[in-house]
Amino acid sequence: MMHSESATLEPTLVPANTSDPKPVKKADRQFDFKLYTQRHIALKVAYLGWDYHGLAIQETADDTIESKLFEALKRAKLIESHLECKFARCGRTDKGVSALSQVVSLYVRSNLLEGVGVVSNADCRASERKGDKTTEILYMHILNKLLPEDIRVLAWAPVTADFSARFSCLQRTYKYIFPRGNLDISRMQCAAQKFVGEHDLGTSVSPSSPYQMHEVTITGLAFLWHQVRCMVGVLFLIGSGLEDVMLVDQMLDIEKCPRKPQYGMASEAHEYLVSHFQALWTAQMVRATMLRRMLDSLEYSFLTGMGTPTLPSSQLAPLVTDQKSKSKSYKPMMSRQTSGSSTSLDELIDYHQSKRRRLEEED
Repeated sequence: MMHSESATLEPTLVPANTSDPKPVKKADRQFDFKLYTQRHIALKVAYLGWDYHGLAIQETADDTIESKLFEALKRAKLIESHLECKFARCGRTDKGVSALSQVVSLYVRSNLLEGVGVVSNADCRASERKGDKTTEILYMHILNKLLPEDIRVLAWAPVTADFSARFSCLQRTYKYIFPRGNLDISRMQCAAQKFVGEHDLGTSVSPSSPYQMHEVTITGLAFLWHQVRCMVGVLFLIGSGLEDVMLVDQMLDIEKCPRKPQYGMASEAHEYLVSHFQALWTAQMVRATMLRRMLDSLEYSFLTGMGTPTLPSSQLAPLVTDQKSKSKSYKPMMSRQTSGSSTSLDELIDYHQSKRRRLEEED
């Protein structure tokens, strides 16, 4: 240690045209992927997309869902490059769009020598690796420790080589959440039935309130780019009375409407609201409603697995109490130990007043 300090102070070791030398960063140990097999897996991913520029990785933006996912995969040494892991996604989502059950498939590093989806490259030396070769890597646990809090891996499964998150998908469901405002929901419901597929405009408790939240649910095999937002944009025009309910029939008739007319899509932020505070309220309520839908789905899965009709109180407690509290049992307030002093409030006041008088007399 002393030798290191003297060497740092030695003038001959510091070039004249440089500032003080910076500590040398220790080189990362090279990870040998050839000591592992690869496994084709599917990941079920949930994310809150309002702070991201969409799902798909982009050359011009780092804040996408896939860029964060690939970053975590690389940090965990599960993949070498996102270009070589044969990545596939179920469907793209735009800027600001969230997902509860997005599915992606890719090849990742595996501990196993054989099993569903496990493959060995020609130069693989997994059999030479020391350590456990029968317990698989905890993919979900590792990735969730590295991912941002608003991106979570919900589950994973091994898949065969012919599985593709994109082409093996049998059904895709999109939801669009919005406040009623001045929209005529009955007209929108009538128009929605004219679309091919399954549709539902959910309603809540207060049908007369303009702040009532609704959602459009659209299910299909595949969707074009911006198709859902375009469909909802048409419903908004009908619900606002600017277009007739028959507009959907006319637009679906390719002889009458061979090309898409120019019209605005439904915004991910509902910017059609005039009032600034209504827009702020809408954005927060859409997010809150979206989170509630996610919670409902996750709680249902949890209850199904537990075989219980209601959520245990232990799961609800963090909603209304201090989550940092680690106490296993609650002790009633009046049975707790009191502070060390038995002095009354009046006695404390008298003490501090007398102390102040003494200090004033000394001055």
